[in-house]
Order: sequence, then structure tokens, then C-alpha cells
Amino acid sequence: MNGEEGDITIISHGVKLEGKISSGGSIRVDGTIQGDINSQGNVTVGEQGDVNGQINAISVTVGGKVVGSINAKEKILKKSSSA
Repeated sequence: MNGEEGDITIISHGVKLEGKISSGGSIRVDGTIQGDINSQGNVTVGEQGDVNGQINAISVTVGGKVVGSINAKEKILKKSSSA
């Protein structure tokens, strides 16, 4: 399922990761990531998600906090509750 919609990596609330993350699919972040995210799918930062780094993806939806640049090939959506 390389990059297909069903291929989703979830970083749950309470999980903290440091380093670069690369995925052929989509990523949902409800925890904390200190580092860059590269995805061949979509990236969603949930309301409790916290990313300190660059995000590269097809599309990015931000409901939480992102400190860093966001690069999306298609779209960037910022939900009203995001920081």
C-alpha cells in the first residue's frame, strides 16, 4: 500500500519522537515530534499534536501546533483551533 489512503502511521497522544520521519503513506500526529516529517501521503497534526520541524507531504492539515515550515504539493489546511 505504498502511499495509498489506507496506509496510515499514527503517533498517539503521549508519544514523543526525536529525529526524521519518512513514510510512503500518510501520517497522523497526536503526540510530539521533534524533527522533520517527509510523507508520500497526507500529514494530519491533530488538536493535541505538536511538531517542531519541517513537514513535507502531498497535503497537510494542522489542528495542533507546528513550529517550522510546511511544504505541501496540493494543499495546506489550518483548522481554527490550531496554534
